[in-house]
Amino acid sequence: PPERERGGAGATVRRDGGHGGEDAYFLTQHSGVYGLGVSDGVYMWRTQGIDAGEFSRGLMTHASTAVASGTSCAQEVLKDAAAAVKQSELKGSATVCIVTVDLQKRMLRSANLGDSGFLLLRDVEDTNPQVLYATEQQEHEFGRPFQLGHHEHADAPEDAMCWSGSIQEGDVIIAGSDGLWDNVEDRCIMEQARDAMKDFKHKGMRFVAKTISDRLTALAYTISTSTNEETPYSRDASEAFDMIYSGGKKDDICVVVAIVDDK
Repeated sequence: PPERERGGAGATVRRDGGHGGEDAYFLTQHSGVYGLGVSDGVYMWRTQGIDAGEFSRGLMTHASTAVASGTSCAQEVLKDAAAAVKQSELKGSATVCIVTVDLQKRMLRSANLGDSGFLLLRDVEDTNPQVLYATEQQEHEFGRPFQLGHHEHADAPEDAMCWSGSIQEGDVIIAGSDGLWDNVEDRCIMEQARDAMKDFKHKGMRFVAKTISDRLTALAYTISTSTNEETPYSRDASEAFDMIYSGGKKDDICVVVAIVDDK
């Protein structure tokens, strides 16, 4: 939003976690189990003097602690984080997506609440990469996603959509807030992953993952400022309001990419 641009809302980006605006994320590992997550605080709490970014950052901090303490089930990580935030009496609400990867068991587990989410891709170098799993947005109505929060109408961790499945070397996990999914088509996301893998595989998977994340963040931002491009958000808005809507959606954008790599 313009007022946020004028206010100079900054971002902190580190390998193990960070935040920008109301979005936050984490990355951590413990004994071969890797955890990552994204959370999007609900901006409208600002009208009541509440910074929902504190809520999303709290969720990610406590989720990271849960994984680092040995919790490998994504839904349990979500429950632990929600309980810790409630105990700390933080105000606000946020969507949240948690993914854990157990490399020894070759198992991915996820818990997603709201309109953040992730894609699991395989064979990204092929002409037609496989989408092994894609989260579905959970909304009570258009523009009102499921969310954890301090208010009485907040949803519960048990409302999260959970999934588990096997993984193999080379699989790509792309998690993001709705700033990504509202603006960029899944097809374009797969193309960015494929191109980065082909161009930079020789530099290692960490470099490829960062390249994918950087490119998707930049692409989502560019599309978000468009007034005439057809986007996932414009299609949903046109259907919800029975009118023709075009363009992207200006929002915080958070993208976290991980690649299964035995090395």
